[in-house]
Amino acid sequence: MPSQNAQRLFLARPQFAWNLVHRVWHPKSPSLLDLVCPLTREYRAASGADARAFEAGWAFGRFEPKSRREEMSKLLALGDAEASEVYQGFEQLYGIEQRDPTAYRPFVEFCLGLPSEMFLRDGEQRWLAKRIAQDILPEEQRANRLNGRWDADWRLRIGRRRKEYLDDLERLSSHPRFANMLDTAKLRAALEDFPEETPTDPQRVLPLEVALPRALLTARFINFVEGRNDP
Repeated sequence: MPSQNAQRLFLARPQFAWNLVHRVWHPKSPSLLDLVCPLTREYRAASGADARAFEAGWAFGRFEPKSRREEMSKLLALGDAEASEVYQGFEQLYGIEQRDPTAYRPFVEFCLGLPSEMFLRDGEQRWLAKRIAQDILPEEQRANRLNGRWDADWRLRIGRRRKEYLDDLERLSSHPRFANMLDTAKLRAALEDFPEETPTDPQRVLPLEVALPRALLTARFINFVEGRNDP
């Protein structure tokens, strides 16, 4: 049985306790930040990126708010993280507008103002959405309890350009600006061990689906802003 001090620690600081148990139980498992971030650990530390994330309240790997009020507070404070910058860079580079309904403030304020019972009632999730969809959507679709993915074809799209991306990473690994900034070794290893089928293990999914596109877009956007033609 855990001591009383240990029990108090778990109750008073559950995030600290979870991190401690996770490190003991999975000592060789990379953190979520290491999986999704294209920057090297050394660059994150030297640039202050890790410190800024910690000060902002980011809890990488686990997000378990104690209440809806705490969750809303954190969501509003943290916003979309770097998504707005990624969207802006994508639009400027490729001229494709990112039409995100959650960026429409009146819609967001309406959802935030709804009581919790509209989202979860008597054990039923998405209660309001299902009532609105009644007699509009096919019943099989309306009552479906499965979760969908908006980026389900990522393996196919990245796989088609795998050789091109490997060449890009090779150039970036010897670039004076990006060699110490981007973790090209991690991304190259993920591409070389490319899955034959879409994996579900986050340790295989996140470096390819999340970190790789961020690395390439970051390098291209920096070159775009600074007016260079480097790869």
